[in-house]
Amino acid sequence: MRLGLPSLFTKYRLSKHRLCQIGIGLGTLCLASLAFLPHIPKTLDLSVGDIATKTIYAPYDAFIETSKDKAKTEQLRRDRMASVPKVFSIDTEKNKLILGSIFQFFTNVKLDPSLDSNTPLVKRYQSVSAIDTLESTVFDIATALLDMGLSDDTLTNLDQLLDPMITNAAHSDLIKATLIQFLEPNLRYDKTQTEADIATILNAIQPFSTHYRKSQVIVYEGDRITQQHGAIFTAYNLINQPIPWLRLIGLLAIVFLSFYAISVLLKAPVTVPMIIIGILLIIANGLTQISFQLFSINWLYLTPISFLAIAIALLQSRRDAFLTSILASLTIGLMAPTEGLLLVMYLIGSACVTIALVNRTGRRITIIKTGYMSSLANCVLLSAAWLMHTPTLSWLFPHLVLVLISGIVSSMLALSFIPYLEIGFKITTSQTLLDFANLDHPLLKKLMTTTPGTYQHSIMVANLAEAGAEAINANPILARIGAYYHDIGKMKRPLFYSENQGAENPHDRLTPRMSKMIIAAHPKDGVELAKHHKLPDVLIDFILEHHGTSLVSFFYTQQKNDDETTEEFDFRYPGPKPKFKESGIVMLADSIEATLRSMQKLNPSKITETVDRIIKDKIADNQLNECPLTLADIETVKQAFLNCLTGVYHQRINYDKITESLNE
Repeated sequence: MRLGLPSLFTKYRLSKHRLCQIGIGLGTLCLASLAFLPHIPKTLDLSVGDIATKTIYAPYDAFIETSKDKAKTEQLRRDRMASVPKVFSIDTEKNKLILGSIFQFFTNVKLDPSLDSNTPLVKRYQSVSAIDTLESTVFDIATALLDMGLSDDTLTNLDQLLDPMITNAAHSDLIKATLIQFLEPNLRYDKTQTEADIATILNAIQPFSTHYRKSQVIVYEGDRITQQHGAIFTAYNLINQPIPWLRLIGLLAIVFLSFYAISVLLKAPVTVPMIIIGILLIIANGLTQISFQLFSINWLYLTPISFLAIAIALLQSRRDAFLTSILASLTIGLMAPTEGLLLVMYLIGSACVTIALVNRTGRRITIIKTGYMSSLANCVLLSAAWLMHTPTLSWLFPHLVLVLISGIVSSMLALSFIPYLEIGFKITTSQTLLDFANLDHPLLKKLMTTTPGTYQHSIMVANLAEAGAEAINANPILARIGAYYHDIGKMKRPLFYSENQGAENPHDRLTPRMSKMIIAAHPKDGVELAKHHKLPDVLIDFILEHHGTSLVSFFYTQQKNDDETTEEFDFRYPGPKPKFKESGIVMLADSIEATLRSMQKLNPSKITETVDRIIKDKIADNQLNECPLTLADIETVKQAFLNCLTGVYHQRINYDKITESLNE
């Protein structure tokens, strides 16, 4: 027996939550597999000495260091090391000892005339009268020589070195003898600096390598595998490479935990993020196939991460876009063979900047501008990351070109994919709403012809709602278009609403209860019309919520006069109350505009008083207690309403009186 989908769910008792978990699991497996593909090694089951069973080609352009290249490099290193001179430094402690000995010698000679004169040098000084002058000269010359550094070779030729330095010809021999007796080598071998010089020389050596071009033959079928072949295969990661299963497990854990957090903890849908991340990973997989050796470019910097940020921010929310961007950045970073951490930092930064730049209106031109702005931001972010990584201009310039292109491509992808995602998953964005803003829409044209008073009322409510939404940074497009359609249910019985009535009022022939039932039915009638014309669910919410559970006060008062036991509950709209800011703004705008339309001789003070009263009544009636509008928001919205209303109902010149006075 063949089971249909509903019966299959019934048989196996698959709840919606269970299906969500299964979807997350399958999506996680697919995404992790996509990210894992670049790391599956194309391994060859060959060893040195085996016979090649097929001709093996180079998979991409690369410079390979063969065994011959290694030998040439090693010989060059030995030659360069032998050419590096040893570094010697002056031993300052030795200098102090030598100068101290000279000072002590002269002190003894001057203070103790009975000093042992058997010492030849002492005996010579006892016959000299100007010992202080000689002491100063000896000190100066000794200090100069020690600062120059003295080696054994220098001391061997010290006599010749001293000749130009001694200006006292009369005691030249004595000064020389003194210096020769006390001066010693003060240079010591500086092993640390010598090794640093050697390291600098060795680091500057570029290893020898052999350039293998893509599709160049490495070994022909039937040839024996040599040590050199093995080195080439190892460099290309073609031989005996184990599959990194731990990397796959890590990827699965990261992706699953991220989607679990989005779906379960944050109560956000994950289908669209999975699809967009899948698109990004397919692009990234293609980029990994480009040779990373070519100009040392990491082509993953071309990944259009801003596309994900724009799409999720417009289709769901900025919060979802932020979390999804982190997940995508981590996953793509794990695909990179090198510079993974730097790539992740750049991708997360780029996505965050793009999310901040996204305009929720979703107009095509704003998406294009976001792409260009994110391109410039990408360049700044990459430059900052470059300073922390490796400050070489040869790396920076080509990667700047990649990230510049990435932002532009991201806006192009967003423009291409978002409409399909909107249609496929029935997601309403501002761009979708703009299609319903056209006043030539069949419902609005019918509203204009069938209920012209309601149409004018809706246009005025739309103007107020848009002004209020802009004032508190809500979605003005959503508020305006929701106001256009909020009263379409009145088209079913247009003459029962005061703005469409002529001289006759049909309610005069009905009981208050019947009148209330007709008036309170227009939200339900509007929903039927909206579904018939396939309006988005968010516009249907406006139709249902714009009266909340407000009291139909006129007919309630009439009924109360006839029957004091009448309950308010029986004369309230069925609701629900407004659940989001734009719906609450439309409720206030609708009540205010309807009230002011029925009043005569309006002036600014009267308008302000009426607006204050209506807003306080709605708050007191708890009509906004399920709406996220704060008291500060409501006050800001009120000021926006007043600015708009005073412009509409301003004092006008009485042209009839002017004409009469002119005629007189």
